[in-house]
Amino acid sequence: MPSGPAEQRVDELHRLCVIAGTQTFGTGVENLDHVPDELALVRSVLRDDCGMEVHPRPGLDPTSPADFLDGLHAAIDRAPDVLVLYYTGHGFLRQDTELLLPLANGDPGRPATVLPAQALLTELQAAELGEVVVILDVCDSDAAADDLRLWEIRTGAAGRATGRVHLITAARKVEKAQQLAFARAFTAAIQSPGISPNDRYIPLKKLEAEIQHRLGDLYQNVTYHPPRGAEESRAFPNPDSGRRQTSRPLEARAETGWVFCGRDRAVEQVVAFLASTGTGGRCCAITGKSGTGKSILLKWIASASSRRPFPTSDPDAVSVVPEGCVHLRLDAHGQEGYTLLSQVARRFGVEKEPGEPGFFDELDTAHGPKAILIDSIDKAREPDEPISEVLAPLAELSSVRLVVASGAPPRGLPAEEICLDDAVHSDSAEIARLVRSVLVKHANSVHHEATENDLGEMVRWVVERSESVFRWAYRYAIDLAYQTFEEVRALMPDSITDRYAHRLRRISPEGDPHWARDLLAPLAYALGAGMPDHRLWSEVAHRLRARRASEAELEHLLSQAADYLDEASDPGPDGGWRLSSDVADYLIQDADTAAAHTAFTEAMMAALPGGETTGWFRADTYTQRNFAEHALLAGALTPFLDDPEFLLAMDAHRLRRALTLDGRDKARKVRELCESVTVHGSHTENLSQIALLAAAFRLPELADAARRRTTGWTASLADRHGSDAVDVVGPAEARRLVIGTLDGRLLASGPIGGLEPLVQGADPVSAFGTRLVHGVPYVAVGHWSGTVDIHDLVSGETSTIDDLDSRIVACDFGERGLVVATARGWRMHELGVGEGPLVPSGGHALSAVAQADVDGEWIVVGACTDRVRVWAADGTFLREFRTGQRRALTSVVVLDDSIFVASDDGTVFQSDVYGYDGHILFEEFLSAERVTTLSLIRDEGNPRLLVTGKNGTAIIATFDGRDPSHLVTMHVGLAINAAVLPNDRELVICSDVGTARLHI
Repeated sequence: MPSGPAEQRVDELHRLCVIAGTQTFGTGVENLDHVPDELALVRSVLRDDCGMEVHPRPGLDPTSPADFLDGLHAAIDRAPDVLVLYYTGHGFLRQDTELLLPLANGDPGRPATVLPAQALLTELQAAELGEVVVILDVCDSDAAADDLRLWEIRTGAAGRATGRVHLITAARKVEKAQQLAFARAFTAAIQSPGISPNDRYIPLKKLEAEIQHRLGDLYQNVTYHPPRGAEESRAFPNPDSGRRQTSRPLEARAETGWVFCGRDRAVEQVVAFLASTGTGGRCCAITGKSGTGKSILLKWIASASSRRPFPTSDPDAVSVVPEGCVHLRLDAHGQEGYTLLSQVARRFGVEKEPGEPGFFDELDTAHGPKAILIDSIDKAREPDEPISEVLAPLAELSSVRLVVASGAPPRGLPAEEICLDDAVHSDSAEIARLVRSVLVKHANSVHHEATENDLGEMVRWVVERSESVFRWAYRYAIDLAYQTFEEVRALMPDSITDRYAHRLRRISPEGDPHWARDLLAPLAYALGAGMPDHRLWSEVAHRLRARRASEAELEHLLSQAADYLDEASDPGPDGGWRLSSDVADYLIQDADTAAAHTAFTEAMMAALPGGETTGWFRADTYTQRNFAEHALLAGALTPFLDDPEFLLAMDAHRLRRALTLDGRDKARKVRELCESVTVHGSHTENLSQIALLAAAFRLPELADAARRRTTGWTASLADRHGSDAVDVVGPAEARRLVIGTLDGRLLASGPIGGLEPLVQGADPVSAFGTRLVHGVPYVAVGHWSGTVDIHDLVSGETSTIDDLDSRIVACDFGERGLVVATARGWRMHELGVGEGPLVPSGGHALSAVAQADVDGEWIVVGACTDRVRVWAADGTFLREFRTGQRRALTSVVVLDDSIFVASDDGTVFQSDVYGYDGHILFEEFLSAERVTTLSLIRDEGNPRLLVTGKNGTAIIATFDGRDPSHLVTMHVGLAINAAVLPNDRELVICSDVGTARLHI
């Protein structure tokens, strides 16, 4: 019998494995239905990955201890260099010490049907073999170690050589070994042990730790018991030993029949994430249970990016991945955070060592955008360390797009999640494609010439057993590849398919055997809480299976199929009928998933009150919660993303889930847009927000639709550069817009419109102010270097008027002149007089200044970190007072005898110029987020106060005496960095995605 691919062998040792298990037991002992699956997994890995020969006996359900030991003796007689015995079944303790293994139809009360573990180990210890490894996957299996130690003590006392039996047990005394759990963890650990390619063999102590890790939170302790004085085991070759292409999974070889499939949507999502440039998170987490293909997904994308794809890759699939879109792929398995960062540093030429101050700053500026994939972060040496020391800092860098793979979302790391456990990534048709390819194309398969019927039956059986996990499906297929169809058919129980088909025929009317199956099918595809009512059920059945059923007929079916329903089924507005998962899996295994979800979307749309234009808000609860995901699975979601009414009416959490599962660029943009819409705003304002956000995210169809439907304010983008400062200057008939960009440039509109660079270069702009002087518009520009320039917007002339010792934080252009300030002090440049003295701030860091004439006295007011300071225009210090605001003060304006001060805590403080009669304004509007604009507009008529916040709120207040009143509030949906009111009908706002004009 073939013993696995020869090129995988690291030496010439003859390895023989005996794989046995008991499924069927006697009275009072529970049968173990999954034992055949466990044996198949272990056979597949030991044969194909370790190059072992599989001995045929004792196999499944050995009939007696003698039968078991006869098969074992036959294997020993082959005199292999290494013998591996894997046994799974029940284990019982006799008198709390002796481990008993019941065999076929056996139970502990009948000694003739039970094999003592001591007898088994004695036979193996006595065998004159180079090395023996015994793996016991049974309850209480750790008790066998006592028998092993006792034998070693006795033989040592008699002067005989110590035995060569290595023992691995799946559970300690009084612990239960859960079906399939250990076998899955063991096979996964053999395939990916997390050791260096320089190691030829897997150390069994390392194997123990890896199995334990993969068991997760199961209360089951794996233990390795080495023989005394033994050398390191050579039983399990390292699958990566000597391989040049460790970036490729072991199975990605043409002779295995393996194909990369079922991951098209996940690939598109990752590619879209790597290409994204929005303001969303910079980390994406690939999650899912063991075997879903997280590591293979990252390896495949990295190899496709480098244009060195797996040998079995489809060229069309590779073309979806842009060349060079991945710059680095790392494996965190067993690694420390420092090691991972060192690899990052080497790849991008960072000279600083990890941990040195400035390391991440240097990395951020090196080599432009960086796409980094990191696998197995939950298997790092200290799993929490890479998150805090590596991932979180990397995700904060603007130049990095980070994709990580982990069993669950990393704790403490905000990340967009792609969960491979979700149904959208677990298409049974794709699993069937993988299984068929292995059975037909594996080099050692005996099914190259199999009939379509035989292939179909084997494929369906594997799909049923795989639980939608690609790794298990591949392993089961490998196992079947070595067995003839007759051998496979003998192993098959009455299939799940046959059992359910028979039961559903029994509850169908005579002469119509598919009646129950067809009518229950819609319940298998219902989402959320389940099918909510008879109407939708009947409509979907009609579209999906051409069946019409009355309410009475459906109630009759429910009574007959009650055993098939999930216990939580509860029809009504917040619930529905749901099938148990195994019945649902049966009903959908050969069905057209897209067609089923199309039937749902068509039925729900047909029932919309008033049609699509007005009906989404009046749709039933099920539609609002689940339509988006049905449409996604039907391949029909994209057109609905251009409908603002649809986006506003759908349940926000369920819509976000559907958009996340979609993962394509448009869905990502719409998701970010929906998260920015102010949920407590009016419907009209929400439409206005969508119009603005859609324009910002380059979604023109959605922007146009929202703009047509809103009756509130409308918006247009003036510029797409991120901006954080804005002002207007010039006469009313020819006002010019001046914008400060996030990268330190200054843009200004020309006399006939259009924005042109005004200031750009190596010295970024840090503050500016504007003033119309004798009919000429001027801009005072302060730089990070401390210089201050005056720009004449008519002539284009520029002159430098000041050069201070640090960054300019404010340029306040008033009637008397220009006040410029750094954190350490301020200076007045008085019109017609010239430069005044530099006035120190008094040891308090200035953030803003304002000047005003108060009762005939010209004063300068400074907002410091925690207080307000007031000076005379000549620099004489007059007074200071505190405002009581909770965070740093950021801006200040003066109107008549009132001072208004803004804070990072989302409030504005008003008092007189002495600090008396102080009170807080606007606290309820800005959600405790930073005030980004505080300005006075002194056009003809009453003055107005403009306040904006980082939460996207703009407040325009007129005055009733001293106090602001008659508030007009707007929620724009974007975080506002700054704003200005050019006139009564327009508001200009700055944001991270550009500058917008709002027509109000």
